[in-house]
Amino acid sequence: MVKLQTKISKFVQIHTIPNVIVALLEELESENSNSASIARIIKNDISLTAKLLRVANSPFYRRQSDISSIDQAVTNLGLKAVKALALSVSMFEITQGQESDIINLADFWHHNLEVSVIARGFAEKIGGIQPEEAFICGMLHDLGILFFVQEFQEEYSQVLRLYKSGRTYEEAEIEVIGMSHSEAGARIAAAWRLPQLIQESIANHHRKDNPINPDEKTEIWQIINLAHRYCRTGLDIEPKVSAEAIENRHDCATAAGLNTETTCQVLAMVPEMIIESASFLDVDIGDPIEILKKANEQLGRVYEEYEEAIVENEYLQAKILEQERHRVALESLRTTLATFSHYVNNATAAIIGRAQILDLYLGQGKLEDPDGKISHSIKIISESVDTICAVLDELKEFPEFKTVAYHGSSRILDIDKNIKARLGRLA
Repeated sequence: MVKLQTKISKFVQIHTIPNVIVALLEELESENSNSASIARIIKNDISLTAKLLRVANSPFYRRQSDISSIDQAVTNLGLKAVKALALSVSMFEITQGQESDIINLADFWHHNLEVSVIARGFAEKIGGIQPEEAFICGMLHDLGILFFVQEFQEEYSQVLRLYKSGRTYEEAEIEVIGMSHSEAGARIAAAWRLPQLIQESIANHHRKDNPINPDEKTEIWQIINLAHRYCRTGLDIEPKVSAEAIENRHDCATAAGLNTETTCQVLAMVPEMIIESASFLDVDIGDPIEILKKANEQLGRVYEEYEEAIVENEYLQAKILEQERHRVALESLRTTLATFSHYVNNATAAIIGRAQILDLYLGQGKLEDPDGKISHSIKIISESVDTICAVLDELKEFPEFKTVAYHGSSRILDIDKNIKARLGRLA
């Protein structure tokens, strides 16, 4: 763990946050900060000023009139939005120029932007959460992976091999390195003195329990966690989504105030918004045409899976119906057998009782049986009754009868009444 902390310190020293961002964050923490003081700090960095104006006029905001100055941007967008935007356009520069033979950095940033765009879309629909803050939290949620790739190249290759063999991403990281990328990223964010909401979002984006309560305020980290669950590209997503995970994700979305229609509206815009975001942030995510092509292929697979699910559902429904018929037939048969057994037992008891009386009379000399025919008949009657009882007992032990309810059908109960009625007529 000491080695890990040393490497984190080294990473933080090498990849320093631009002075203008440090000054901006300090000013925003000040009780005396205002729009004018914030705009003054941003104007000191020409590159940041140009990028912020480009972002403020991007399709994300779709304003009726252009924003031509930082003063306008701060006034119109608000201090929190400007802080988040300034961090967004600067964070990519922190790791710009970094190369990796272990991961595809274009795919890495594509994934981070996907989470950012989904989180921003959810924040807009939910309300009470600053969309730009959700966006920057999404951009930085996998900061720990960049750290691992740079500082633990050999170990991270082993992490990827374990992941491909079936381990979860964070399980493999903890086993090989001793820390998950969520924890490492949160520590780096703390060392950079980034806002607490960013630290929490990084630390919790893989948290399995996301206790969103409809009666409480939804936190930004919960939106990042939810956005990550909806993301289908990237290193650290689950390759197969279980039914339990889908149900849990749906419950969290519903508790946050997102219905299915709203969620689909957000997800439908994701590929286009990723490309637009990458453009105004100068983030390399690969060929936009290839990205759209992959998105269309993914959509095609979703349609295929949906159709397969319909077919599978019809097949399962047919199987369920068949099994239900089988169950009812077994219940009916068992009930019939129980009723039949009841009357046969009574009948055999009566027969064997009369046979015992005859045997008693023979023993007392009250009956004559010179050729032994009565004794032989009594023996045959007793053996026959034993056979009938053995057959009934064997039928009662039939394995499938043990899994069905006794007297499961009201119609079958009519058998008993019908038999009694017939016996009454015979009498």
